[in-house]
Amino acid sequence: MSLPRKPSTSFALPLALVEEPGTCSVLRLVEACGLRHEQQVLVVDAAEPWRDGFGFLSEEGRGFPAQRSRQEPHRVFVRVALEPFEILNLRPGLLSGADQTAAARDDGRVTCRVDSGGAAEISNGRFSLKAPMEISPGLDAPGPVLGFRIGKGPWRGRSFIDSRRRVVQARGELLEEGPLRAVYRYHVELEGEGRYEAVVTVDAGALFARIDEEFQAGCGDQLVWDFTGADLPSRLCLLEIPIPARRRWRQAPSR
Repeated sequence: MSLPRKPSTSFALPLALVEEPGTCSVLRLVEACGLRHEQQVLVVDAAEPWRDGFGFLSEEGRGFPAQRSRQEPHRVFVRVALEPFEILNLRPGLLSGADQTAAARDDGRVTCRVDSGGAAEISNGRFSLKAPMEISPGLDAPGPVLGFRIGKGPWRGRSFIDSRRRVVQARGELLEEGPLRAVYRYHVELEGEGRYEAVVTVDAGALFARIDEEFQAGCGDQLVWDFTGADLPSRLCLLEIPIPARRRWRQAPSR
């Protein structure tokens, strides 16, 4: 197994791949800023197809599970964390049975399923979201998120496309299905060559989903996020300027 010299990464850590004589490539992670980085998912290019049970091994023998990309088999996802000034040298290899079992039992892993209503549910234990899969043509179409919840809490919110034009086609698909990363794509076509596309990424252990959107819309077309009733906050906090500061502002002479 060999790795190219320039891997891609999903977050800003200083990365380098170095070739050592007589060995395979090493994925080197360097924390040079004195900051702690929580676990995040990296995207790494692999020169050969990734086999089941493979991951990355540190010099101390720690195993880091990896997920092969379904859309791009030459790429793998790996989840790592770094302490201040830590340097990790990782080599691809077969994980031990204990590491594979621990990864399978990880509460933060990403899971995907399609419910009886035809919606995809993506969860990483910390939060879940529902997304549409197949929508009939018509005047209305949901947005990329049908609802979300924290932990096992109630489902909240929704999104929908507000347009005067008819929806010609709307469909969603799961591009990646975990356990380290799930990627969902939603595509809507409107009359008159209008379109909307969203790609939703959920990583293991993350507290948020990343949504990348593209529009080709007309006047008045918009994506609406709807929070009403019990979805509204129970308490509203306002930031108010202290009274002395307001008095000074009022007494300032005009020029």
